[in-house]
Amino acid sequence: MPFSCLPFFACNRQVDMLDRRQCNLQSIPHDIDRNARTLEEMYLDCNHIKDLDKPLFRCRKLKILSLSENEVIRLPSDIAHLTCLEELNLKGNDVSDLPEEIKNCTQLKILDLSSNPITRLPPTITQLTSMTSLGLNDISLTQMPHDIGQLRNLRSLEVRENLLRAVPSSISQLNQLRRLDLGHNELDDLPNEIGMLENLEELYVDQNDLEVLPESIVQCRSLEQLDVSENKLMVLPDEIGDLEKLDDLTIALNCLQVLPRRLKRLSILKADRNAITQLTPAIGSCHALTEIYLTENLLTEIPSSLGNLKSLRTLNLDKNQLKELPPTIGGCTSLSVLSLRDNLLEQLPLEIGRLENLRVLDVCNNRLNYLPFTVNVLFKLRALWLSENQSQAMLKLQTEHDPRTGIKVLTCYLLPQSNSQPVEQTPPSRSFIGGPKVHFGSDLEETHEDEENEVGQFSRHDTPHPKPHSHAPKFKKQAIDGHIIHHDDDHSTKPPTLTLNSGRKRGTDEGSPRALSPAAPSAAQIASLRSALKHPPVLPSVGNFDHNIDRIVDQRQKLSPGIEILNVKIHRDINGGLGLSIAGGLESTPYKDDDTGLFVSKLTDGGPAMIAGLRVGDKLLRVNKTDVVAVTSMQDARDVVELTILRDSRETPSSYITCSGYTNSPNQSIDNSLISESIEASSSMTKETISTTIRRDMNGSPGFSVAGGTGDIIMISSIASGGAAERDGKLRVGDRVLSINGTNMRGARHDQAVALLTGHSGSDIYLVVQRDRGNQNVNLASSSLSLSSTKTHTVERISPIKKYGFGDPSWDGKTEEVELVRDSHSLGLSIVGGSDHSSHPFGINAPGVFISKITPNSPAGRSQRLRIGDRILSVNNINIRAAKHQTAVEALKQSDRTVRLLVIHEPQPPGLREVTIKRNVGEPLGLNICGGIGSPPANPLDKTDEGIFIEKVERSGPASASSLSVGTRILEVNDESLLGCSQEEAARILRHSGSTVRLLVCDAFCVSSSTVSSPLIGLASNETQAVAGETTISSTLNADIQVPVNSSSPQSFKPPPPDTGTSETIKTLASISADTPLAASSPIPPISLSSAVVSILSIHSLVLTLNIDY
Repeated sequence: MPFSCLPFFACNRQVDMLDRRQCNLQSIPHDIDRNARTLEEMYLDCNHIKDLDKPLFRCRKLKILSLSENEVIRLPSDIAHLTCLEELNLKGNDVSDLPEEIKNCTQLKILDLSSNPITRLPPTITQLTSMTSLGLNDISLTQMPHDIGQLRNLRSLEVRENLLRAVPSSISQLNQLRRLDLGHNELDDLPNEIGMLENLEELYVDQNDLEVLPESIVQCRSLEQLDVSENKLMVLPDEIGDLEKLDDLTIALNCLQVLPRRLKRLSILKADRNAITQLTPAIGSCHALTEIYLTENLLTEIPSSLGNLKSLRTLNLDKNQLKELPPTIGGCTSLSVLSLRDNLLEQLPLEIGRLENLRVLDVCNNRLNYLPFTVNVLFKLRALWLSENQSQAMLKLQTEHDPRTGIKVLTCYLLPQSNSQPVEQTPPSRSFIGGPKVHFGSDLEETHEDEENEVGQFSRHDTPHPKPHSHAPKFKKQAIDGHIIHHDDDHSTKPPTLTLNSGRKRGTDEGSPRALSPAAPSAAQIASLRSALKHPPVLPSVGNFDHNIDRIVDQRQKLSPGIEILNVKIHRDINGGLGLSIAGGLESTPYKDDDTGLFVSKLTDGGPAMIAGLRVGDKLLRVNKTDVVAVTSMQDARDVVELTILRDSRETPSSYITCSGYTNSPNQSIDNSLISESIEASSSMTKETISTTIRRDMNGSPGFSVAGGTGDIIMISSIASGGAAERDGKLRVGDRVLSINGTNMRGARHDQAVALLTGHSGSDIYLVVQRDRGNQNVNLASSSLSLSSTKTHTVERISPIKKYGFGDPSWDGKTEEVELVRDSHSLGLSIVGGSDHSSHPFGINAPGVFISKITPNSPAGRSQRLRIGDRILSVNNINIRAAKHQTAVEALKQSDRTVRLLVIHEPQPPGLREVTIKRNVGEPLGLNICGGIGSPPANPLDKTDEGIFIEKVERSGPASASSLSVGTRILEVNDESLLGCSQEEAARILRHSGSTVRLLVCDAFCVSSSTVSSPLIGLASNETQAVAGETTISSTLNADIQVPVNSSSPQSFKPPPPDTGTSETIKTLASISADTPLAASSPIPPISLSSAVVSILSIHSLVLTLNIDY
């Protein structure tokens, strides 16, 4: 109903509330005039109102005016007439300024201006002393009113997602303030006066640049919720434990090494992604704790006092370095979710059976050989995760005896976890925990086969923690979570990649960013995927089996050498057993990746299968010359069973190496030689371990920089000249860092290594590094840098880089994910391209977004994993493959401090090189240029090319000694990009380039060598008079540009008529035959020009080509 009347009896035609939300209104309703004297509440949210008309301000009794999510451009000064107004909601409009007259709304209590392009607030806003709630989220505010303390009744102040660098000290006067949200700004510190907010209950300062919290914060005795995540904190105030009412503490994504003590009333602790090496035993005294999230730290053990937490319901310790759990964990009787994924656990304590309320247990990617028998008594357990490839939440466990102790244990086909990768080599997970669940259309009907078990079953999704932050959900871009269902930051929005391998094991690079194809699947491919998912492929018929096996081997060997087919004969033991277990098969959980074949999953020590040389992981192709579809062939009563297996000799489980002495089958001789050769090859690389103690300088710097992290090893990337590390003399660039102050760096993140190097309380740093002998002098083009905050992924070594931005051709065609951390809010790179632009020279045939410039000593430059011409596929999982240029710019601008770029290293433009020209002061360079934005195209082979090209090189000039020639494209001059420049801008840059000029150039189009000596290509010598010296350009737009002409230069083309007013050069070049040889640009998609560089001049009558001599 459009109108509502209150009260409902005897309304006497008096309407005091108008509700027209979501009515597609274009303006204020005109019928409010007749109710202007009685209206007290007006709700016009979610419409298309642009102007606030006069009749609105005649409603003098109006108390609530809600206009959120409209298109209001201006708030008129007539707002002063609404003196009774108590609540004004303008959230989500286009208001750019507030009138000074708003001060007359003296009764205003609630004002929400969030999501408007307001850059400043009127000084009179602080005169609204009745205000209790002020919302200023996402309005591009650079500073708060200095006298904001005058709003003494303010209880809630939200200033999230702005550009604040400081908080005024007068905020201390807001004695009634209960909630303060300063998240996602640019704050370097907080004022000490913040401790005077005695009634403050919620404080959010996440996503800022805080390095320390003021000690006075411990005086906020009423504080219940504190969020300081995503800052640069290395330590918290010691007395923070005195905040007796604090029950929710979020300190994730910092550089903390220790946790505060004495948090007696704390109920939720989120400390993900720090550098915490030890958990204080005092945590056992926090009896109110219900949730603990400590993922991605450096914990090697947890204190036994943790068992005192009787109320603990969720414990997440993913991605640490835990080797064991204390037996006291059984004391956490309320625990329902226990996640220990990606650790080094070799066994679980028997006391885990005391966790009577446990519903989810996640131990993926550990080193467990078995599960304790007491898991059988966890009657409420609904999800047991042993592998990422596990398709069902619960597994069928079998009882066995531990051969070492003789006690009963539980096992299944996923145990032992010997095949799981070590923590430091685990690539980021690209699928949901528990394996991807894929449904296509009507397939959803087929997922209800276990409906009888639905009650109590957990469905694992890529979700954050159960109780997301309640503060500012719309404005906080990324919740800091640590739930058992841990979502990977790098790939939380990517769809799972489906691969139907037909029995082929995934290569080492598959599943990494390098293996992702930028092309979207076609409809036919999708249809085939649907069919394949419904009907998994079976092995071919026996008649064609040998042929198909040979084909599979050929295909696999092309991808990865070391794939072999072997025949193994197994003699049954006296009991008729073979001593092996198998896993996989159709309609079962795949044993390896997406392969539905049968694999050897377990071998009995000294059993017939092990003696015959069989290995765990071998794929069964035939049993007794019958292709394997089921296992009935192995149950035949033959004494000798002949197996044909497919083996990847690159995967050598440790269990096989220790038992290799059993091998006596002649068919295994080749394989054994391969094993011995691989061991010999690996042992021939002698590794040297060096220990040293570095004393940090006065500034706390160790004198060297590190790179890498997580998937890559931590390496020393540069050593500062004259620094502490250089004086010590033991470290070298390229050394792999094994430990810092006793903390293992395998699997550590880059920021954790930096925190240990710079945040250690002492002045000495104890390092253990490793290097390869004979490979000690690693050539790295990195200058003396301070500790960098850039880390890269999927990098096995650091290749020599000739210059920031271009280099090793072996990178060509590789896909890589690079993670950058903004340095002073800059990434140090520029982009060109997009689906709506052309972008020579990096792309000719397909649109895309490319890196056009990399600033030295920037996050992009220091990463040493980016170069000019790289195609950007995604920014923080936002796909920009087909994005317009402005969309790509916004994706980079609006990204968080940490930016993840998925790039393809496209082949470099042909002839890409840096040329240095030295000249005397005042001496011209001796070259002419043509092309540019707003000028006719200078590239005769591509009319859309707006680049800057060399048109002439003077024989006697400084440029003549270089490799420059006519048709060469100029990309940069002294690190200043010319992409998107007009000809005039390029000329100005070249004029002021100094005595040493560095040009980044590449080949563009070829011109006959005979024409190079000609200052104007194709211009007849007898038709132009030679003029010496530099070109003179008059101020007249149609002025004739005089250039020096060599009368002896050969004629290549007939000149155009002289009265056209158009540059002879351009017309001549345009007449070049289409089959002129072209130094082909790299096979990269065309790219649009960066909006920060492009400057299109609208001068239409300007002479088309400027032949300027420098």
